[in-house]
Amino acid sequence: MRWCAGRSTTISSRAAALGWKPGPTLVMVGRTEGPLGEVQSAELRRTIRRAAHGALAGIHGEDLVVIARSDSALDEVTKALLPTFGSGPVVVGPPAITLVEVARSTRAAINGASAAPAWALAPRPVNADDLLPERVLIGDSSAAERLIAVAYDPIASAGGSLKETVATFLDCGRSLELASRTMFVHANTVRYRLRKVADLTGWDVLSTRDAHVLETAFALGRLRDAAALSL
Repeated sequence: MRWCAGRSTTISSRAAALGWKPGPTLVMVGRTEGPLGEVQSAELRRTIRRAAHGALAGIHGEDLVVIARSDSALDEVTKALLPTFGSGPVVVGPPAITLVEVARSTRAAINGASAAPAWALAPRPVNADDLLPERVLIGDSSAAERLIAVAYDPIASAGGSLKETVATFLDCGRSLELASRTMFVHANTVRYRLRKVADLTGWDVLSTRDAHVLETAFALGRLRDAAALSL
């Protein structure tokens, strides 16, 4: 999936021109079911508007961007809109209210759609923020910054041995026994500290997917810290 950087701006500009008002807004990005002609594109837009009144749809080749301002529960709007997308990943942008936030959410969802194939077991739909490691791989600098901010800095700032424990656990191949021997502590101590990390960040390093997220965050955080020290 190849996206033009100006497309999210175009959609947002159209929203403003149509009198869009700030409020809870859902952004979804995916693909159509194959190339569409003018008649098919018009019918798809009507289907989208029936599923979410007033929703805007941007169709670019087989790429589909939907922006839906709704006072209904956004989870319900997501379920209603999902069938309008074709096969393949469908990415939901972060929550948005203002037009600036909508543009930011659209960029995140577009980058998430480009990166989603890297996570073979990604749910459908998948949140853009759940694709932070994959978005980093395609050069999304905002994803790298957010991943450090939400998954590395809180652990580093917590003090104690949390940062050391997570780093050792990851570097030891995610083995509690090897990590405990390396740190000269009991395995239950390692397990307790990792539970504190889960409470702190929401990511459980004992889970394969969450460990991957934290491993990427720690790599990025170490690179950032090393760069700061070298200045």
